Amino acid sequence: MEKEYEHILKQAALAHEEGRLADAENAYLEVLSEKPDSGPVLNALGTVFLDQSQSDRAKKVFEKAANLNPPDLSACYNLGRRKQLEGDEKGAINIYRAIVTQEPRFGLAWNNLGWCTGKSANRRKPSPVFEKPWHLLPTWPRHGTTWVWHRMSLI
Repeated sequence: MEKEYEHILKQAALAHEEGRLADAENAYLEVLSEKPDSGPVLNALGTVFLDQSQSDRAKKVFEKAANLNPPDLSACYNLGRRKQLEGDEKGAINIYRAIVTQEPRFGLAWNNLGWCTGKSANRRKPSPVFEKPWHLLPTWPRHGTTWVWHRMSLI
């Protein structure tokens, strides 16, 4: 039975990649009908909903995955992004802080936490949080980090 789900998930991911969003949605829903608490599948379905311009549906699915025990951190990140885009900086900050507490190497959460904390504090200098992604991924060129881009935007 597990191999059948793996096959369906591979087909769903391929359909999503190829832009066959209805096929991807149906495949993810098929798996969720048997495994309703699969965080990665809920997250994948949420990204399909985003690609279909169904932000409200995506947010509900991300919330469900974020409320699992343990939460799906990718879904938490996507939920944080939704809150950020909706202007709910405090909600996004809470989510990103929870992510980096559970997974300190989640560089994108650190990056977005830096943007949100800098924006909410109305800083004229970048948040020190921006340095964290660079320390996690030292192979990134330092001049390409968000921290530097933020500094440049202040000039």
